[in-house]
Amino acid sequence: MGEQGNERAAGARSYGREPDERPYEPDASEVAYERDLAEAERVVGVQRRLAEGELFRYLPGLAHALAEVGRLLSSHPRRYEEAGGVYAEAVVHYRRLAAAEPLLYLPGVAKGLYGQSAVAGMVGRREEARDLAREAVGLYRGLVEREPDCLPELAAALRGLGGQLAELGQHHEALELIREAVEIRRGLAGTATDAGRRELDSMLGDLGVKLAEMGRADEAVAVLDEALAGCRARGPAFTVPDLGLRWALDVAAADALTQAGRTREAAPYLTEAVELHRELARTSPGHLAFMDHVIGRHGYRVTPTGRAERLDDPPSDPSPSAPSTAADPAVRDRVARLNDEGLALARAGSPGLGAGLLGDAVRLCREHLASDAELVPALAIALGNLALATAWDGRRTEALQAVDEAVHLCRRHLAARPDALRPLLAAGLDSLGNRLAALGRHADAVAPATESVALHRQLAAVDPRAYEGELARVLNNLSVRFCDADRHEEALAATREALELHRGLYRADPGAHRSGLVHVLANLALRLARVERHDEVAAPALEAADLLSDSPVPEPREDSAALTESLTWLAAYLKRHGLRREARAVGRAADGLKARAGGR
Repeated sequence: MGEQGNERAAGARSYGREPDERPYEPDASEVAYERDLAEAERVVGVQRRLAEGELFRYLPGLAHALAEVGRLLSSHPRRYEEAGGVYAEAVVHYRRLAAAEPLLYLPGVAKGLYGQSAVAGMVGRREEARDLAREAVGLYRGLVEREPDCLPELAAALRGLGGQLAELGQHHEALELIREAVEIRRGLAGTATDAGRRELDSMLGDLGVKLAEMGRADEAVAVLDEALAGCRARGPAFTVPDLGLRWALDVAAADALTQAGRTREAAPYLTEAVELHRELARTSPGHLAFMDHVIGRHGYRVTPTGRAERLDDPPSDPSPSAPSTAADPAVRDRVARLNDEGLALARAGSPGLGAGLLGDAVRLCREHLASDAELVPALAIALGNLALATAWDGRRTEALQAVDEAVHLCRRHLAARPDALRPLLAAGLDSLGNRLAALGRHADAVAPATESVALHRQLAAVDPRAYEGELARVLNNLSVRFCDADRHEEALAATREALELHRGLYRADPGAHRSGLVHVLANLALRLARVERHDEVAAPALEAADLLSDSPVPEPREDSAALTESLTWLAAYLKRHGLRREARAVGRAADGLKARAGGR
């Protein structure tokens, strides 16, 4: 990057303040930090010398002193690598001590791993950070069984692991861990100090941000308001940590309200955020710079008005002197070919082979994304197809991770490419609901399925011919998600709406839409049975059976198996309720479908 680009980059980190021409003078907090660090390093030197003479007598003191130096170094952005090395040495010493006295020294191992994980994450070593955080959580879980006083440390470790998983695209597992951390902290609220209550509010902030990132804006607002209420209950924000936390919560709440379409409600939060930001700039510019660095690691920057905004992926005004790399049409062609061939293999009954090609498409997109932003939709498609292939191959967790990444990718780039990414986001959310349900997470599956229906409604309103069929399909899936979450009346309503759409589509093109109509009729019969409307079950079940007489076998194989299972259950249900003729007809349809599927 040329000089002009460097000036622009520096300006982006300056919070909108004019460059200060006066000699730099550290603020009081920086002076105190340097003093504390120098003292901690002096203690390490003393403990090292003592340990040289009597190792096991002074090794605990050395390990503790190293952990304190690591803690101080980890609060300075330019010293993360140093902090990681210091924490690693502390862990080595604590492990050696824990081999002889585990109850006494395993907390030190866990604490060191937690610190080591945090700084590894800050320098971008995410897999290493995740593994260290997992080990810390595992150790704290074991310690809590014997010593409940370790619960605050377990909560912090769960939060840390959640953060590392989120950075690796494993957002739903991250959400569950952060929820667990919050619940632990809530359980400790009665005995918590101000610092403990601040930690709860901070964890609630993490939970709110994660919910908003996953499209659950109204839930996010409620959680962030709870955190802000906790902050206000402690009184005015005078300390630097309180100012920073209040600012972050205000910004997150305003963004969640905007995402939820409640823009007017966001104004008071933004007003307070600006005031807090000014106060931080006045009282602790060093802390403000640290905050800027931290959120920059997550793809955001602070505007001159104190708001956080996402950094553009490609520079919005690249320097004329900046090197440019042209997009390679051959790369796009290869990605498209891998996508098509991989999905075709998966649909033809070789999902493992298909997943291999789709994984190659994903890797190729990632390698060239920086030089060709138009590959974003291709990457989202490849991830979505990879999720399907791995799901059909029985690799459910991998499938969830792939579609979760696809959804977050679409959200992140939606404003820049709405026409290309809104349909992909809508489809990805439907798939995300299916993948969560396959793992038994039925309550979690409802939110993405509901959002998918809302987006498909928008798309169908603009282009009904292109999207009405997809709207009918995702409505049917939403009805299943509602049913699995024991929300049966909502499930029935969604199924009825899907049926009306499918009937219209079938009338217009019977060949293309027969399979969809069969599925929704079978689901309607199931929904009616679930709410004990026994007299209404036979009609849709029989209509589905009649349509199947000349219907092709649904693709992929799992769709055929699921429909066969539904019809078999309905045949048994009708027989139990004395409708033997209807039961035989539905049972024959199920047997015929199974035979045709087996003969492919």
